[in-house]
Amino acid sequence: MRQEFWVIEKLKKEIQKRGGFVNCHAHFDKAFTVEKNNIRLANATMEEKWKFYKRLDYRIYYKRIEKSIKLMINQGIKQCRTDIDVN
Repeated sequence: MRQEFWVIEKLKKEIQKRGGFVNCHAHFDKAFTVEKNNIRLANATMEEKWKFYKRLDYRIYYKRIEKSIKLMINQGIKQCRTDIDVN
């Protein structure tokens, strides 16, 4: 095994000993927002993004938040602190 991979594996084991990975700054409300059909939002102003978010149905938020949580669980995240922007 190459040296850099050995170091990563050792680090992962040490993190697991201490309870696992923690995501200290997530935005579930923004997760998976940028897609092929709206890639321009990546460089949009906050005001433009706010207009876009207001058009989204709450069910879209639920679906994206659920997808985010499942992805983090699969990645080994044990705790998460999320921020929800109220625009």
